Amino acid sequence: MAGRGFTVFQPNFAFNKYTGKRSQSREEHDHIFDNQTSLEEQNIVRDKLRVAFNSNVDMSPGDWDKLIDSILGLPVDRHRLVTQVNVTAVILKFCEEMDKIKMAKSYSECMGLLNKDPSNLYPLLRTIIACKIEDEDEFVINVAKKFIDSEDILTVQRWYGIQAITKTKAWRTGLEMYLTDARLTVNDGGGPVCVQVAADLAIKALEQDDIDTMWKIMEHSHFHENNIPLRDQAGLGHRDRERVFKAWISHCARLRNKAEGLRELEKLFLYLQKHGLHLSKEILFNLKDLYRGNPKGEKCTATISKISFHSGACLNCGKRLKKEELTETEIEKLKSSILEIVLKGEDTYQNTNPQELDFFLKMLSKQGEFDVVIDGLNVALTRIP
Repeated sequence: MAGRGFTVFQPNFAFNKYTGKRSQSREEHDHIFDNQTSLEEQNIVRDKLRVAFNSNVDMSPGDWDKLIDSILGLPVDRHRLVTQVNVTAVILKFCEEMDKIKMAKSYSECMGLLNKDPSNLYPLLRTIIACKIEDEDEFVINVAKKFIDSEDILTVQRWYGIQAITKTKAWRTGLEMYLTDARLTVNDGGGPVCVQVAADLAIKALEQDDIDTMWKIMEHSHFHENNIPLRDQAGLGHRDRERVFKAWISHCARLRNKAEGLRELEKLFLYLQKHGLHLSKEILFNLKDLYRGNPKGEKCTATISKISFHSGACLNCGKRLKKEELTETEIEKLKSSILEIVLKGEDTYQNTNPQELDFFLKMLSKQGEFDVVIDGLNVALTRIP
């Protein structure tokens, strides 16, 4: 169908006349879609947006209306057409791909997006997070605060609001919320995002030469997530934590006094020891490069080694890992904490009733001490050769 000087794609969907449902499979649908649109036609939307975005002309509401009219009905990818419903998401996604924060600002202001409910601004927020904000601090702060101040949004959206404001001169507003706001949890999809935000804040503090604040951020559970290496080797947010570790290693390497740099680097090792965090090989290579640049007279070197499974000794230097043992007081504290969770836990899958627990404790005292406990559910997940 011709329109506005270009071909408008019309999908040839086949429907069952009795059920009213589309009869072809996804593969058949993709085949029909791809056969009806050439690669050139599928790129029309991108080409039109690219020309408009590279024109360096301030677009008026009328200009945006004309641009929108010119792309409606065209295929945006293999499975979707540009419609009135998704046109905002399409434009903002392209702003993100081209790193055009100014175009995202122009579109949102001309289309009145900033007057809408925060739930409708989510695509704009994600675009802001992905782009360099250049000199658009006030615009970013305005959008971010709509999410930070709102009570009727998901936790993950509030986290993204803080991540956006962290990119601006008002980053300490996000820092204060990160440290004190009880609404910020790992629920509602906030788990992975909270480590991203913590890493962004820590790096921002380091860039501002606020070292104490950086370590304060890293000591918060939102950053280290109380990681359990034996259960999850990589740990939640592993890559984001390592962005901070790399930044700290680079900071230590840039110090003019190399001996001071090595002493500062020791803080990272102590931190890793305290929280039981492990480093990837990529970080280890960064450490090797740093130690390789030591001044003459320094006897520090770095090498990648392994720990003997049987003896706990380093295969390079021979030193044994410290054996961790719980005191009787710590064991009792652990026991009481677990009992409190299972008796009062809000999660149905993590609690029990007092009678069941009493029966279990009597069985333990009657049967004596156990050296090994085999969990049937975990056995069921074990793959047998």
